[in-house]
Amino acid sequence: MNNIRIDDIIINEYINGNDVSIFRNDEVFSLGEDPSGQQINVYIDPDPNLIDKAKLITHGFIEEIKKINFSNDTKIKRYIPNIESLESYITVKLVVGLPPGMRRMFRGNGNQGILIVVDVINGLDESDSNDLYIEDFSNYIRYAVLLMLLDMKGAEKEENAVSTLAHAIFSTSFAEYLSGTNQLEKLEGINLTQFWEYTEFNMIKKVLKKKKMNEVTAYMGMVVNSNPEMVVLGITGKRYLSCLENEDEIFQIYQNGDIEFIKRIIKNKENKYAISDTSKFVFFNKSLILITMIYVGWSILGIIFGDKFFNQIFYIYPLIICIAWLLKELYSFKINKNFKRFLINIGIITVIAIAYMLIVL
Repeated sequence: MNNIRIDDIIINEYINGNDVSIFRNDEVFSLGEDPSGQQINVYIDPDPNLIDKAKLITHGFIEEIKKINFSNDTKIKRYIPNIESLESYITVKLVVGLPPGMRRMFRGNGNQGILIVVDVINGLDESDSNDLYIEDFSNYIRYAVLLMLLDMKGAEKEENAVSTLAHAIFSTSFAEYLSGTNQLEKLEGINLTQFWEYTEFNMIKKVLKKKKMNEVTAYMGMVVNSNPEMVVLGITGKRYLSCLENEDEIFQIYQNGDIEFIKRIIKNKENKYAISDTSKFVFFNKSLILITMIYVGWSILGIIFGDKFFNQIFYIYPLIICIAWLLKELYSFKINKNFKRFLINIGIITVIAIAYMLIVL
């Protein structure tokens, strides 16, 4: 058992077949104000055909929340000794009515603490089974609750760009470590980790050097807006902790605090190698886009002004594009180790290159 509160009012109204649009002005559907001062409300009417599924899923979700028992986990108690008293500040709110793509998010709840908002039916159609959907929720909710509990500690020093970024990365990294889950798994499958890791690593370097401090707020806003589940944040710290095996060493790092933690991330060889590969991936990805655009523009000029634009270099240019694409995929494979994806893309590149040489050259 635990002290985490569950707010199931909205989902129960939906399951009972009642009109949930009466909750459209609930705080969870309000995302602040637009530039004109108008409230941004994201509520949409939920699909009425998912009530039976939602009933099963909701029961499973509530059971998983009740199973959480951090106070009996010696490792977690070592890091958060007063976890029982802090749990009461967390409320998991089960809802329907969030727009597609917005499954989970965090909201302040006034003086009552933190809301972890979960739309029960968003993403249900993407799951292979109800059991896997509930398991995914269980893993996430462990991560989310620990993230909020760690975040409650607050930054070590006065709030500024360095402490804000350091504390956010520190909390999310140790939340994943303590929860024993891999929240980045889905992102790794679609090659999103490279961009976020590269961006976060460079942001840490900037703030530690006291450069472009004003970019931190914009960066944090970009992360939260694009990933309200707060999974992407701390990707560099999560990678760093995954390289360590000695629990006493990890606990000492935790005790040293958030500023020292981000300094370690910058010094860590594993992160440096990963970022080096990621920066190369980003370079070849941008190069691929640029040279493809040049080729398209070149082709348009040739169509307009005649064959004088179609010289020998023009005809081998597609092979240059294939080489840039190949290099991009090589570094993508080095980062994500997705061998199946790598083989498929290499196969496509090879087929295109051979076909082009046979038909055109």
